[in-house]
This record gives sequence, C-alpha cells and structure tokens, in this order.
Amino acid sequence: MKYLSTLGFVLFLFSCNSDLKENGLSDENPIDTVGITAYVSFNSQCPNCLRSKSALIEAASSYPGFKWKALLIDDLDSSSLPSAIFDKYQAVKAKEIAKRLHLKVTPEVFLMSYGKKVYQGAITDQNRALGQGKFVAQSNYLMNACRALRINPDTSLESTKAVGCFIEFNL
Repeated sequence: MKYLSTLGFVLFLFSCNSDLKENGLSDENPIDTVGITAYVSFNSQCPNCLRSKSALIEAASSYPGFKWKALLIDDLDSSSLPSAIFDKYQAVKAKEIAKRLHLKVTPEVFLMSYGKKVYQGAITDQNRALGQGKFVAQSNYLMNACRALRINPDTSLESTKAVGCFIEFNL
C-alpha cells in the first residue's frame, strides 16, 4: 500500500509537470525569478505605448540594477526600446510570456521580486482610454513601484488598470 501511494504521488507530480508544459510554463520560456525583474508589454504602433514610452525609459534608466524585459507584441520595430536597457522578446515568445503573466494590453507592466509579484498594471496615469490621454502624467506608477521595491524588497503594491491596445493571443 505504501508503494502505491508513493507511485500515485510520483504520477501526480509528473502530471503537474505536464500541465505546466502544456500551459506554456516550460523551460524554453522561463520567467526570471532571480532578482528584480520588470516585464513590459509594448507595441510601437499603439498610441498608448508611445505616450508611456518616456516614463518607461525613465524608470528603466533610473533602476539599472533591475532586469528589464520588453515583450514586443506584434511589433516589427525591434528598435522601439533601447537594447542597452531592455532584453527583448518578439512575436510568439513575447505573447507566450505575456499570457503567462496575465498581461492583457500594451503597455502593461509586471514587476516582480524573486518570483513574487510586486506590481502589475499601468506605467503612468496618462492613458485614459485607447488613443486618449493626458499630455503629462501626474502619477508614474512604475517609478513609484520601483522606489517602494528599493526600500522594501518584500513590498506588494495594489495593481492598477492598464489601458491600451488589447493583446491578441491567437498563437
């Protein structure tokens, strides 16, 4: 009986591992769980991304010790964000990672510390609706999250609603 329960447990673990691989959580596209990492969905053709771009680059430049990963969704312009700051993923791989992180629009950020979600949502309060927004942001949510994370690595912040172009996940 003891062997059957052990065998059952081993089969359970194997099935969990298979489920993870089927849902895109394979070793081919690992989510970085070491250190502080920011994943940003971005599309240079989305007006909301263009409006948030300077705030995104400002935050990434201010925190060079963080890992910055750009998920270039439907973006053929690989130079849309500076390569010196951002590791870039394009096309199918970018969408797979975005799906795993539950990113739904561009631009949207997922900031994590050692595998734990710290913040998810808008970069700033600049975007009100698709193609509509303020000229100047009053709140830079990403910069605030980075500051909070620098002060307390165990912090967890409330998510904000990201407004932008929907990501089409028909992979």
